[in-house]
Amino acid sequence: ANIGSIHGGQATNIVCPEVVMQGEARSRDARKLAKQVRHMVETLEESAKQYGAAVTVDLDHQYEAYRLSRRSQAVTIAAHAAKRLGLAVEFKSVGGGSDANVFNANGLPACVLGTAMRSVHTHEEHASIEDLYRTAHLVLAIIEEGARVA
Repeated sequence: ANIGSIHGGQATNIVCPEVVMQGEARSRDARKLAKQVRHMVETLEESAKQYGAAVTVDLDHQYEAYRLSRRSQAVTIAAHAAKRLGLAVEFKSVGGGSDANVFNANGLPACVLGTAMRSVHTHEEHASIEDLYRTAHLVLAIIEEGARVA
């Protein structure tokens, strides 16, 4: 969970009449996600009440978590393609959101590939040209592997 932005006020010498905060909560487990969201909302409501303020919470559920078996076609195609290129293959569950969440929720199995990114979501985020070339070769190998098994 993270509060990613806090905005409010107009000048340093004026009491701020309103603050807008935006945050998010993620989990691969729907019950844990619901518990975390409930905790965040209750904390905001209790804090507002304690200081005589009002709070309005708008919740926006953006995507469903998904799990793919290592034996699923999407995973095996990507893994075979990577191995064919001599790339290391690691299987990890992550809590991020991507287009794959939407595809899976609509019955199209898709997996996310970690490629070319360093220091992700920081001010130092970058990718090397060599890794970008490797990623392009991987995409081509995945297309070829998919065509082979189709």
